[in-house]
Amino acid sequence: MAARLEEACASAGARGGCVQSGDPALDQFMEAYCEMLIKYEQELSKSLTEATLFFATVQRHFQAFTFCFSDSSAHTTTTNRDRSQKKDRTLGFEKETEEVA
Repeated sequence: MAARLEEACASAGARGGCVQSGDPALDQFMEAYCEMLIKYEQELSKSLTEATLFFATVQRHFQAFTFCFSDSSAHTTTTNRDRSQKKDRTLGFEKETEEVA
């Protein structure tokens, strides 16, 4: 819809403005209608831009949260793995000493 309006405005601009129909009331109405459509398009664009910025901000927050969470879980996993390996070494050492005795 917006592309069609822009195309119509461009073609009207190329012809030197709006075409006069011979009826001043119709010409006035069409001018007012064109201005209203332009303002409407600007308001829709403004809302869409604000929504896009909002969702981009939310996405950055989620990415930061996910990044922090993955870092802390990786640290926790590494810590748990280290503890598990230490425990296995300790148990392995105890098993070896039991076999020797």
